[in-house]
Amino acid sequence: MRPRALTFVFLLAAAPADELIVQPGMDVPASLEGNALRLRVDSAGLNRLTLSQATVDRLELKPATLFGKATLTLAGRKEHTGYNRPVRFTVDGREAKARAFWLRDAELGEAEAAIGPIGVPQARVTFLLPGPSEGATTERYPLLGTVDTGTLTSVKLNGRPVAIAFEVTGGRRLPLVSAAAGALLASALDGHVSGASWDEPILLGITRPVRLLKLAQPLVFGPFRFSELAVRVPDRVDAAGRGPAIREAGEDDPAEVTVSASAKGRPPVYSLLIPASALRACARLSFDKPARTIELSCRGAGLPAGK
Repeated sequence: MRPRALTFVFLLAAAPADELIVQPGMDVPASLEGNALRLRVDSAGLNRLTLSQATVDRLELKPATLFGKATLTLAGRKEHTGYNRPVRFTVDGREAKARAFWLRDAELGEAEAAIGPIGVPQARVTFLLPGPSEGATTERYPLLGTVDTGTLTSVKLNGRPVAIAFEVTGGRRLPLVSAAAGALLASALDGHVSGASWDEPILLGITRPVRLLKLAQPLVFGPFRFSELAVRVPDRVDAAGRGPAIREAGEDDPAEVTVSASAKGRPPVYSLLIPASALRACARLSFDKPARTIELSCRGAGLPAGK
């Protein structure tokens, strides 16, 4: 997920002890050019400050004279175009300067603007989750990403680095994996796909078709244990849909069909999105930018998503 503009980014440095506390699903106190703003902080969305068109109209914002265009690229495919401009904004009293984006056809729901943990001026961002703190243990992962991407970590699954994001809000029932990551898990953990496809939301109103992936041996990652996932249908729409086909329920062998990158294409994407339904046994999710660390505090094993 990479919005791009030919510009430098200016963010005011935050003191190491400065922390933004976020209640998932609730706006944080914010302003834009001195005007109050309903701002949502997304753990798995874009880090760049992204404005709704209604906000742009209300504040009468105009694109920058130079380099005022913007593009959102998802897994190698251009999805949205729009505009950008330098702005001053505050988040919970901390001021910053950055390029804000607004994109045609992008959906922000009820929020006037959205931003990710790396985009806020605070050094540390903590999401308070519904699980109990007492008896919780903390897992630590490397924090990856920039202001122009999402906030991710990377973990090796069956020897392959897989990009992982944590989603703290929304009604997603199952973890979401790319086609290549799904094929990797199906091969390692005796998985198969079944049933009809359905459309799953990805980002800012973008959807992609997925199918149900069932694993005979569960995927165990940190506090999580997953036996069912939603896997991208192999296609050529974008790089996250590129990967070997997974065997159907009742098939003895995987189908001998592979969608792979060529010299003219992009390599397949290996990604896993952990939904809010899987985080309900966890108490806190923190992004420590100076330490480049993600901390996840949970008690016991997380409940399987959708169960």
